[in-house]
Amino acid sequence: MLKKLTLGIVLSLVSISSFGQNCSFPAFDLPASMNYCLGDTLVVGTGLDPAGLTFAWNTGATTPTISLSNGSAGMFWVQVSDGSCTQGDTISVGLFPSVDLNLGNDIPACNGQTVTISPNTSSSLSYLWNNGATSLDLQVTQSGIYSVTASNGVCEDSDEIRVTFYDYPQLDLGNDTFICEPSELTFNLSHQSSVANYRWYNGSTSPIHVMFADETQTIHVKASVSVCSVLDSLTINLVDVPQASLISDTIFCSGDDILISALGDTTWDYRWSNGDSTNVLSTNVADTYALSVTDEHCTGIQNIRVKEITPPAVNIIAPSEICAGDNEYLDATTDGVLYYQWSDGTTNPLKLIQDADEYVVEAYYECGVVSDTAFIDNCECFVRFPTAFRPMPSGINQTFGPITDCEISKYKLSIFNRKSELVFETDDVNQFWDGKFKGAKVQMGAYAWTCEYNALEDGENISIERSGVVMLVQ
Repeated sequence: MLKKLTLGIVLSLVSISSFGQNCSFPAFDLPASMNYCLGDTLVVGTGLDPAGLTFAWNTGATTPTISLSNGSAGMFWVQVSDGSCTQGDTISVGLFPSVDLNLGNDIPACNGQTVTISPNTSSSLSYLWNNGATSLDLQVTQSGIYSVTASNGVCEDSDEIRVTFYDYPQLDLGNDTFICEPSELTFNLSHQSSVANYRWYNGSTSPIHVMFADETQTIHVKASVSVCSVLDSLTINLVDVPQASLISDTIFCSGDDILISALGDTTWDYRWSNGDSTNVLSTNVADTYALSVTDEHCTGIQNIRVKEITPPAVNIIAPSEICAGDNEYLDATTDGVLYYQWSDGTTNPLKLIQDADEYVVEAYYECGVVSDTAFIDNCECFVRFPTAFRPMPSGINQTFGPITDCEISKYKLSIFNRKSELVFETDDVNQFWDGKFKGAKVQMGAYAWTCEYNALEDGENISIERSGVVMLVQ
C-alpha cells in the first residue's frame, strides 16, 4: 500500500487598509475566506519582505506568516507596521473533515481467483479508480497496481494497492524409494520452482532438505508461492549404511594445514568432496567437506565444516587533524579481536586524544596479533565563539567575541536582539561586545550573531560564514 497527501496552502496577497501615511512597504490584501481540511496545515502570509517590518497576528504570532493546524478555524487578523505606518487585514478560515482513505495491505492471490478491493471509507463519498470505475468496491482478476481517489467535494485522499496473481508451484518428491539404513538423504526442489517457499514435515524451509533416516517413514513437504500452495509426500524404506567416525566442525589458523581423520573399516572406499581418496583429509582451505564412505552395498555421506581464522583487518578510524583544546576519539573496534593495547598501555578500543601525535594499537586474536597506526596532525586554524558571557567588572567571559589561534582577515561581527535590531557591529577582530547598546546595558537573554571572516585552512585563504546564539547572563 502506498499513501499520498496532503494539503499545504500559502497565501501571499496585496494591501487593504492603513492607519498611517507614507508607508515604506506595499499594501497587502488577505482573501476574505479560505477553507482547509482537518489534519492539514494552512499557511497564511502577507507576501511582504519582512526586513524593517513588524507583524502582529491575533494569535500572538509576530512572523510574516502563520500556520494553522489541529482544527484552528475562525477569524484571523494581522497588523503590519514599519514604525510610522500600520496596515491590517482579516481572513475567515473554515475547517472541513478530512478524507482518510486506506485500501489496506497489498493482496496476493492465485490465478483463477477474483479479488475484491474494498476501501475503508463509506459509499457517501465519490470514487474514481485508475481503470475508470466509479464504484465503491472493485473486482479484479489480473495482477497490477490499482489506485482510487475518494472525495467529499472539498477534501480528498488517494491510495493504491498492488494485487498479484501467482501460479501454483510445481512439486514432485519422486517415487517411494529404498535406501541404506541409517542414512543422510538430500532432497533438492530448487530446480522445480525457483520462486517457491517450502515447509517440510520438520519445519525446515529450505528447498534443499537434508535428513537422517533411521527407520522406515513417510515425509511430506508443502510448496508455496505467496498464498498458492501444493503438497507432496514420499515413503522411505531404509537398509544398513556404513558410517565412519568423524570429528565435529573444526577451525584452523590462516597459513596452517589441518588433518581430519575418518575412522572406519579399512576395506571401505573413502571419498572427500575435494577429491581426496583416503580416510585422512589434509587441507588449508576453509569449506564444508562431505565424506562419502562406501562398502559392498551402501554409501554413507557425512559433512564437516572447516573454518579458517584469518587476521582481523584492524583500521583505526581517526580524524586527520586536531585543534588545540579539542577532544577527539580514535576507534579501533574490529570483529574477531579478543584484546586491544595502545602504545600508552590503555586497552579500550576507543581512545580519547587531545594532542597531535602518532598512535599505535595492537589487536590480539586467536592466532596472533595485528596492529595499525594513526597519524594525527595539528589543525591550521580554529575559531570558537562562547555560548554565554557575563559583563561584570571582574571574572571570565566579560565580553563576547571570537577565540582563535590564527590570523583572520575581512572580519565582520554583527549581533541582533529578539526584534532583529542590530545592537553591535565591528570589523575589528580585537573589539568584543560588552553587552551595551548605545551606551546602555541591554537586557539579559539570548542574542543572535553572525560572523564573516577569511582564514587559512588546508593551505588556502577561504571565506567563512558563521552564526549562532549567545546568552547574556547577569
